[in-house]
Amino acid sequence: MAIEWLQPAITGAVAVVGVAGTWAAARQARNAQIHVAELTKEAQLQVAAVTRQTQVDIAALSKQSQLEIARLSELRALTDDKRPLYASYLRILNEAADCAQTYRKASDLLADETFAVGDDDQVSLREQTRKRATASHTQAEQALAKLTDLQFQIMVTGGPDLGIAAHGGTTAVSLHAVGRITESALRETILALAIAMHADINPAVVNKQEAIKNSISRMQELGVSPDSPRQPTA
Repeated sequence: MAIEWLQPAITGAVAVVGVAGTWAAARQARNAQIHVAELTKEAQLQVAAVTRQTQVDIAALSKQSQLEIARLSELRALTDDKRPLYASYLRILNEAADCAQTYRKASDLLADETFAVGDDDQVSLREQTRKRATASHTQAEQALAKLTDLQFQIMVTGGPDLGIAAHGGTTAVSLHAVGRITESALRETILALAIAMHADINPAVVNKQEAIKNSISRMQELGVSPDSPRQPTA
């Protein structure tokens, strides 16, 4: 009798344990699903946040790049404007320097009372020298007038210091014409100006103002004291 009762009881207990185990397993599965869902949601939120930040960073970099490209384009355009201006100034300055040199040599000859005196040929030579001095002086004055106009363009595009350096070139021409500086000093002054202009348009030169000021200092060492150019008169 006891054995007959015990068998159903054991079967019922096993069934209860089986149901409990099934329920526990199901609960664990649900908890695992909930946890996975929470992790997935958190990961999605993190991905969305990173994506938004990445988009913001890309937009900022794009805007910065556009601004930098615009700045470089403006700088390149300004440099393109400077090149022909500086080249034209140096060309005319060299022409003025040649005229000043011719005038200086002719004037020195005419200042020598023993030069070209005597017969008609000597008198003719002296007259030719006088004409050469007058012509070269006129040509130098015309060239200097052109340079004075260009100096203000240089000051606008290259800055005040470069305008002063450009004025130093014309000052050197005038000083050589009257014999106050040598031809060597004149040519070295023009070279110092060319170096300053090259530094202004050379992107590899970091401190352009320092290079320009060094050229001005070199001019002063050569006996040329450049000053701010004066407004040309009509």
